[in-house]
Amino acid sequence: NEKYPSNLELVLKTMEGMRLSELPKEEATTLIDRVENYDEVMLLDPLPNLYFQRDPFASVGNGVLLHKMYSKTRSRETIYDEYVFKYHPDFKDVPLYYSRNDVDHIEGGDVLNLNESTLAIGISQRTNPDAIERTAKRIFADENSLIRTIYAFHIPVSRAFMHLDTVFTQI
Repeated sequence: NEKYPSNLELVLKTMEGMRLSELPKEEATTLIDRVENYDEVMLLDPLPNLYFQRDPFASVGNGVLLHKMYSKTRSRETIYDEYVFKYHPDFKDVPLYYSRNDVDHIEGGDVLNLNESTLAIGISQRTNPDAIERTAKRIFADENSLIRTIYAFHIPVSRAFMHLDTVFTQI
C-alpha cells in the first residue's frame, strides 16, 4: 500500500487508529452514506494505553506472561507483544506461561518479581484467581523455570488499589 509503505508505518497506524474517512470513498449509494459524518467514525480505535507497558505482559524468571487484559478496549494491545515473542529471534524460544488467548484475566501491574525465584501476584479486579492458578501450574511444570515460590495477595477492589504494584507503591 502506498499509504503505509513500511511495516513500521503500518504498525504505527494500527496504534494511532483509523477513521472511515481515510479509506477510499466510493460513490454514496444509500441514505446513511449521504448523512454519516465520516471524519468522526472510527474504523479502528486508537490504543492510547500502550503507554502502560507493564500491563500487557510480564517477564517472570526465564519466561513471560502474555496477559489477557481485563478491559476489552485494551485487549488489542497484547497483539504486538504476541508477535514479538513469537517471531523475534531473541524471544521466540522464551517460555510462555500465560497467553492472551487464555480465558481468565491477568495484568502486569499485579505481577511482581520479588527476587529471581519468588513471584507475587495480586488478586484484584483485573487479575482473577483462576489466571494465577493456571500461571502457577505452568511455571511449576517447567523444569527450567527459576520460579520456586508464588504468593497470591488478595487486594481490595478499589481504584486506589487497582494493581498490586499500586499497593506496594503506597507501602
